[in-house]
Amino acid sequence: MFKVIYDIGANNGQNIEYFLSRSKKVIALEPINELCLQIGKTFQRSIESGELKILNFAVVNDENTTTLNFYINNNKSWESSLLKNNKFEKVKVNATSLSKLYSKYGYPDCIKIDIEGYDIEILKYMVSSNTIPNYLSIEIQNKKTLDFVLKNFSYKNFNFVLGHRISEDYKHLNLKTHSSGPLANDLKFKWVNRRIIKYYFMITGYGWIDIHCTNEEYNNKKMIGILKTFSYLASDKTYRKMNPFKNKLVGKLKSIVRR
Repeated sequence: MFKVIYDIGANNGQNIEYFLSRSKKVIALEPINELCLQIGKTFQRSIESGELKILNFAVVNDENTTTLNFYINNNKSWESSLLKNNKFEKVKVNATSLSKLYSKYGYPDCIKIDIEGYDIEILKYMVSSNTIPNYLSIEIQNKKTLDFVLKNFSYKNFNFVLGHRISEDYKHLNLKTHSSGPLANDLKFKWVNRRIIKYYFMITGYGWIDIHCTNEEYNNKKMIGILKTFSYLASDKTYRKMNPFKNKLVGKLKSIVRR
């Protein structure tokens, strides 16, 4: 069990129930005020007990920034971002830094980051300010982010979660839709070194996939080994490539039958 988990980019709180079951305290940060209010209603008891703290802030890489523009996708709130997007609604939000959070709420032993493209800026800040947690979970949307993690952090053990397979791979955990997935010993695969994790990403690619990093040893007998994991990733990639063609073919056959 973790002592403190920081959920940076909490969205509508889809990870919080699981995080509360795996830690003594959760600090959840979400820049969209309406989502913070929603989380507050859902987890009122946890807030009152002191197990959960909700903060209506975006986390940025500048100590002096207190407000900034944020771009909201009103149809898919989880795609909202600090990165400029003229298709989204622009609003002003409160901002803070990891150093300020740590000084006020304590140093976490686990951080989950999912902030839609701004992630690498927080990684750079972690390195420059020496605010690196014992356990890091972060979405890898591109090769640049993966390379930065592997080159600039001294973690020894790595794992991953495929976002599109969470409901299937971790059905027993009853994780919420758009969850970032489980942590530590709850992961399906054996922890590996940086060379192997790089090969994993070479197969699966980037996008809705989180890397997990730590120096702790997490293993249980049910975890899938390296060779079976390679096979799993290759099969999943093949399925994702072929599935759109299959769906298109099925659609055409159905239209023919209706005639």
